[in-house]
Parts: sequence; structure tokens; C-alpha cells
Amino acid sequence: MDPAALIEACARLSKGDRSGKATALLSSSVEQEMTVRYAMPFPEHVEATFSGRGVHSRTRRGQWHELVQHLTDLAYLTPADFQSWHAARAANEEPTADLLGKVVAGVAGFVGEDDFPDFRMVPPPPTGSLSQRVRWTEDMLSPVVYRLAGYTNFDGDLEPRPDYRIGERSAYGRSLAFRLRVFFADYRGAHTDRQAPYFTHDHLPLVYLLDNALGNWYRDLLPGRDAAYLHVNFQALLLDGSLIFGAYRRANRFLPDSPGRYYLQYRLPDTDPDPADEVTRREERLSRRADRHIERNELHEDTGTNRLGVRLLQLGLWRAGFYTGVLDGAFGILSHRAVLALVDQEREAGEWKDRRLDRV
Repeated sequence: MDPAALIEACARLSKGDRSGKATALLSSSVEQEMTVRYAMPFPEHVEATFSGRGVHSRTRRGQWHELVQHLTDLAYLTPADFQSWHAARAANEEPTADLLGKVVAGVAGFVGEDDFPDFRMVPPPPTGSLSQRVRWTEDMLSPVVYRLAGYTNFDGDLEPRPDYRIGERSAYGRSLAFRLRVFFADYRGAHTDRQAPYFTHDHLPLVYLLDNALGNWYRDLLPGRDAAYLHVNFQALLLDGSLIFGAYRRANRFLPDSPGRYYLQYRLPDTDPDPADEVTRREERLSRRADRHIERNELHEDTGTNRLGVRLLQLGLWRAGFYTGVLDGAFGILSHRAVLALVDQEREAGEWKDRRLDRV
């Protein structure tokens, strides 16, 4: 693959150039020329989607993996299905027919519950053989992944819906329930597969709990026990990570002009470090320095009980591309590395001049 050609195609697309030459160049680079390791879960002889039939496509792997992630988030698949899928990926094996059947059934369920007009203009999901259903899914893969991403991101791309009714069995209802699972569900105990897939009146205690954690800022918007609708402003809060993060900071005085200093204390899993290792020696120095700072400053400590705050921090690191773990409120080694990566990037970019960052 010619990297320069791929970069040029992406640059053209980012500038709004949707000409035949630009899209053909990008399609050729992405669908046909990438290394064969991107062929999971299918071998390289799978035909390209939409145009280019008969031409080998090697890059459906990434979209299939993203598809499985989104379907799991919206409870079309279980966490166990997600783990099985990635176990096959790690072993460089194709998924089983049973698992693949669950995935394509999840896609069919999503298309049936989404209100995207274009989905009404395509043939309905076939009910025949698995190969027929896989081919239909393959043909629908790009628009389905695009729509799913809107339901599972926290970028504010999804518009609140004034006509949404609590308990509605729709993709949007699944999206609202997913967001509350992110903030409150027990991922470590694998309890997420026992959560209601749609937002219902059973979720209202969590809505009140969320508002309480945000300083009761949204109390006038909270629905009553028998309410039919969820206020659009509260919907917007659930849909936009920046809004809820800002609300949490406001409620907890995590602002630039706040008095005193704030510390997040956490203990990483026990390891067996090499005392001669420079990284180990540096971490020990920083640990002693942090202890001295904590001893002589007013301490605002989060010991792990404030799970929502840690989840929001993980969410911010995830949106910035640094965190790859589960949003579980447990500040472990992945969260630790994500913070260090963020600090390193900002220091390298010259955005943060404060040398106290070296003490992280």
C-alpha cells in the first residue's frame, strides 16, 4: 500500500472532496491494499462492499470489530459474546457459526429499531441461510456501524428527542440505558448482561442518583415516578460527555480557581519491580515526593468510593484516545498509563508549562 496515496486521499476527503478520484483512491487503499491481518473475521477473498464486487477486500475486520463493540454496548450482544469474539480474534480464528449468527441477528434487530430513513429503503434482513444473512450484513456494514457509533459515543452528536417516551423499545431507548450503565453498572461482576436493555422507569433511581452527584443542578428536570417523558435537557446531559463532565466539576469545585489542591490516590496491582530499573527508581522518588505534598496540604482525597468521578475521568481519557479499558470506576494500571500518556503528550506539545506535571 502506498502510504502517501492514503494520506492524500484522507486529506482530500477531510476538505470535502468527494470526487470520483478521491473516493476511488481511498477505497482502493482501504478495501484492497491493506495487509492481510486486517481480514478478520473473514479471509481475504471476501468481496468488497457496495462497489467493486469481485475484488478482494481485506479491511472489513476493523468495521466488524467496531460493530461487535457497539452491539454489545447497546445490549444486542452480551459481554460473553463480546469476549468470545475477541478470543477468536486473538487466536487468529474465524468466529463460530453460532456467534456469527448472534452478530447478524443483532444487526437485524438494530436496523428494525433504528429510525434511520435509509434503512427503510433497503431490502429487509433475509431469514434464510447464515451465508445469506452474513452477505446482507456485509452490504449494510458501513451505514450500520456509522449509525451505531452515534448511539454509543459521548460527543453530543445524537440529538435529544422531545417525543421520546420512557420505556420505548427503540435504539434510542437502548442508547439512554447504555449511558446509565456506563455511569453505574458493575462491569467487574459481569452484571451488565442482566441490566434492562431499554431505558425504563426502573432507571429513574439512577437518574436521581446522577443528579445528586451533580449537585442537584437538574432537580427541576427530573421525571416523576409515573412520568411519560424524559426532559430534553436531561437527555442532552446523558448524550454529551463534555456537559456531564462540566457539571461534575462544577458540583465538586474542580475548577482552576478552586482553593487548595486535589489529589487522586490509588494503588496499582502488586508487581515485582527491578530495584535497578530507572523507571522503578523514578516512581519511588515521585511517590516519596507525593507523600510529602499530601502531608503538608489540605487533602481532598478520592479513595475509590467516588466511582462516578473516576468513571468520568476514564470517559474523558477514552474520548481523548488514551484509555482502552472498561469504564468501571476502578483506577488501575490502564487508567494510570492513560494519564501518563496524556501528560506526556501535552508537555511535548508545549501546552502545559507547569513542571509539577513531572511529579505525576
